[in-house]
Order: sequence, then structure tokens, then C-alpha cells
Amino acid sequence: MLKQQIHVPATGTTTLSFFYNPHCNDSIRFDFQQAQIRDVNGKRLKSIFNICSNAGTWKQSTTDLSKFAGKDIVIFFGDHDDNFPGDPTWMLIDDVSVTNQ
Repeated sequence: MLKQQIHVPATGTTTLSFFYNPHCNDSIRFDFQQAQIRDVNGKRLKSIFNICSNAGTWKQSTTDLSKFAGKDIVIFFGDHDDNFPGDPTWMLIDDVSVTNQ
């Protein structure tokens, strides 16, 4: 699990961008990878994705955060692995950026 609290500026267009590389050999019923926007108390405000993907290649995700203008939010990345032998689940995250224009 990775998480970072940020303040979204009250003006302009704020964008979250990142690359992810998912690895999941199971089904979403048992294992999954997630990216979410949460409030500072942990409540999910927006799901960017909730997947069980074994793509094994880098994908880019871009999300408009302007809906949260003037608020503190938490960017959350997580995965769940049920620890069943032979089907590990993980996800790599890279180049996370938040820009405001």
C-alpha cells in the first residue's frame, strides 16, 4: 500500500498522472490492484481502477482532480493477494505527478 496526502489548489485544473504495471494471475474475487482518491479519514471518494490484470506492461493513468478543488485528499495505491500458492499479485507504480494549470 502506498498513500500520499495532498492539497488540491482551489483554482485551475489539477491532474494526477502515473504509470502502473499490474501482475495478477487470479480473479478479482480473490486478488486485486487498486488506485483511489480518498478523504483524509480513508473514505473512498473516487475509484481510479479496481482490477485483477496480468498485463505485465506499463500503462498510464490520468485523472482530473479538479472536482476536489480546495480540499485535502489522499492518493491511494494498493493490492490484495490472498496468499494462495502459485498466484502472486503485485503492482509497480512509477512517475506519479500532480499538476495544476
